[in-house]
Amino acid sequence: MAESSVRNTFLDKLRQHYGKDVMATKIEDKFGVGIPDAVMQVRGRGTFWVEFKELDALPKRDETPVRIKFRPGQTTWLENWKSCGGNSLLCVRIQDEKVWMMFDSNFKTVESGVPLRELVNLCYWRCGTLLFPNCLPQ
Repeated sequence: MAESSVRNTFLDKLRQHYGKDVMATKIEDKFGVGIPDAVMQVRGRGTFWVEFKELDALPKRDETPVRIKFRPGQTTWLENWKSCGGNSLLCVRIQDEKVWMMFDSNFKTVESGVPLRELVNLCYWRCGTLLFPNCLPQ
């Protein structure tokens, strides 16, 4: 599944849950540096910029580093947006295990590659299915 498929699945489920209370737009910026894949506004929850990633599988051992590939500037953009008071999300789909992991901080730490145990502790939400509104931070 490509990142665009991860993005489409997430946004479709978001729209199914929130209906008219959400506006989401895919971002296809070939010139900006690090701009996330989508922006969404959820009534009563706020505006979120979201970067989507996918891993084929998680390592078998807890101490094995997990590497998530980012393009230059992506984690910097997410961190900067958050430091200005905005909402930034990293949504990671793990294909083999059909698990979604959501991060609302520590983007550079995730980018650097951390052991599986630490990655699980850094995410604020993980589940086999996208459950709205639970998977969005308060």
